[in-house]
Formats: sequence, C-alpha cells, structure tokens
Amino acid sequence: DFLKSCYQFGRNVDLIAANVSAFDLLNHPQQQHRLMRRFAKNLVAVCGPLKPCQCIRHHTILPIPLQTSALPFVIRDSRIANYLTTFALVNRKVMKKHSGMRPHDIVILLKIAAKKGKPWLMKDLAIELGISASEVSESLNRSAYAGLITKDKKRLMKLSILDFLEHGLRYVYPQIPGARVRGVPTAHAAPPLVSEIVSSEPYVWPYGEGMVRGESIEPLHPKVPEACLKDPYFYEYMALCDALRVGRARERNMAIEELKNRLC
Repeated sequence: DFLKSCYQFGRNVDLIAANVSAFDLLNHPQQQHRLMRRFAKNLVAVCGPLKPCQCIRHHTILPIPLQTSALPFVIRDSRIANYLTTFALVNRKVMKKHSGMRPHDIVILLKIAAKKGKPWLMKDLAIELGISASEVSESLNRSAYAGLITKDKKRLMKLSILDFLEHGLRYVYPQIPGARVRGVPTAHAAPPLVSEIVSSEPYVWPYGEGMVRGESIEPLHPKVPEACLKDPYFYEYMALCDALRVGRARERNMAIEELKNRLC
C-alpha cells in the first residue's frame, strides 16, 4: 500500500524497502494506510525531485554524507520518525505490473462517459459504483496503460474505448444466458434497444429488488444493477455492453451505433 501510495502522487520515486516498526503495525493497523499516504505526500511536497545525499527532517532538506552507495537517501519525517527507518531508493518507477484489464475497468470508464464531461473525482466514482477507492485508482492506472484514458486520467480515449467494445468485449468477457431469475432488464430488454427490438425472452441481471423475470446475465461487476438504477444514462451504456456480449449480429450492430452516438 505504501509503494502504491507513493506512485499515485505522480513522481518517479521508487522505494525498494520500507521498514515500519512493529508498534505501528500491531497497535495502529487501521491508521497504517493513512499514515503511509501522508508520509508519501510529505516526501514529494518537501523534497520534490530527489537528489543524492538529501534528508527530510522536520520538513527541512539537509545534506547528509553517506558512506554506503546502496543507501543514497535517508528519509525522516518528524511525525512518524519513531515508526520509520531507512529507505533505499533507486532510479526507476514503482508501478504494479499490468496483468490485463478487469471487467470493472469498462464499468468505470463508461461511468465517466455517462457524466457527459462533468467534473468528477475518484471518490465520487467509488461511492456511485459501490467500488472501493483503491480499486478505482488501480483500474484507471490499467486503463491509462492500455490507452483507454489519458495519462493524467482526465480525458477518455473514446475511439479506443469504442474499438475495444466493438471488437473485443464479447471475446474478453463472454457471457451465456443462465437460469430464469428476478432482476433488472439488460441487453435488448433495456433502454435504448427495448424500443426497437421486440422479444419474449428478456435478459436480466440477477437482483433481489428487480421487477422482471428473465434469463440471467452476469453483470461486469456485482454492483452494476444497483448503480444503474440510480443513473439512467449509465444504465444505457451497461445495457448496450451486454447487447454486445450476448446479442446476435443485428443487436450488436444496433448497439454499436448507439454507442457511437453517445461516445463520439
């Protein structure tokens, strides 16, 4: 969590090791993540681009000669000096290895698209989608790596997203309709396609408070049905994605046209 926090502040700071005292780990587990984030913020704010033989002590940079080349920096912060020991730093970035996109990455990107250009914060996405803030942050990092959102995570790469939805979604996240359950309509049984396609076999996301019975489709994230009921425009995006995942050729073509109208 500490390494992740340091990277999220946007600087090329790489920490090889961080030794935190047993007292802090055992007696303050609920404060550990907040403490590490605070220290990482202080590190970047006070030190800026780090130079050899610098020390942060009481929020002041003091040159300190070091004999060991393996430890080019000694870092201390007055508020947590009793809990932190020496860190070894090298000249490379810290970033969790990209191991592929996750289904909820698409959910988060389309939630941003559903805001129609309105300002947003990661904490807002987390609350509205029922996904933790850390998951949202990691998801946006994966999407930035994949070229689906800009590196500053402020602007969607809409053509790239559309290309992925059209040509990759149904292969990467396939779905086969399951047993009949009560839930929230999706795919061709939900807006906007429900007004253009007549079918006696609706598809639904399993949801206890749903009012429609139909063949079950697993959503891209378990919180999608609840989030969609609160945001009709986001609901349309998710339903169109399911039309791409389980629909026939005609339904997929109609879904792509609807997504083009919304994204582009």
